[in-house]
Amino acid sequence: MKYIKEYLNNKSKGFNVLEYSDKIINMIRSINVSNNDYIQLYKTEVNGTDKLDITVFARFEPKPNVSLDSHFNHLPWEQLNINDYGYSIDANMTIGKNTIVPEIEIHIMLSDNPNYTELKFRLIDIIYHELKHVNQVGLNRKAVNVHPGSNSDRKEAKNPIDYFHLPEEIEAMVYGMYNRSKIEGSNLDELMFKYLTPYINNGNINIKDATKTVTTWMLHALENYPDSKLSNSKITSQIIKNL
Repeated sequence: MKYIKEYLNNKSKGFNVLEYSDKIINMIRSINVSNNDYIQLYKTEVNGTDKLDITVFARFEPKPNVSLDSHFNHLPWEQLNINDYGYSIDANMTIGKNTIVPEIEIHIMLSDNPNYTELKFRLIDIIYHELKHVNQVGLNRKAVNVHPGSNSDRKEAKNPIDYFHLPEEIEAMVYGMYNRSKIEGSNLDELMFKYLTPYINNGNINIKDATKTVTTWMLHALENYPDSKLSNSKITSQIIKNL
């Protein structure tokens, strides 16, 4: 199957995440065939304010099982997202000696009945997340962002709770969810707990871990995005009170 490739060069507006997400969703809606492996659905070369490549891979499976999937078999909590929303999504940004221009790869596994609205907003979140990583290091680094830790630091963060507290991940996690919250009109604190729920239900973290993580993320959000929309829940109010 042929994929679509675009070359974007818009220095005034920059990369339009919402427009890009809508395009991906429309492409996914137009394809409803099962395939045993991932297809390269879409590739974009961005050459504006930031320079990067984004490639989207998709796999369509009526009854997806992450344990049998070539990409998600090491992310067991994603089965719960499949069960609840009909899709699983993951993204990675790579940059190095052989990749001067950052490369973002997005993998999406879809059932035969995905929640397209949820997928759209999750896609917005994850793209903003990876764009923050793009601006943390290398060609597109912005001085205001944190410096990512070393490869050894990331390798040592073997469990989710440690990973969620890496400085570069705190910055990227909150940036992604904040932008989703603004576009979706949702509460940032609820998005944080929503993101962590599969990890809790899969036994990777407990409620105490989740509250600790949201407390860390909330502090970053309030320091950097004071216009964040928050709920009036008791747990959020207690977290803010204890900051």
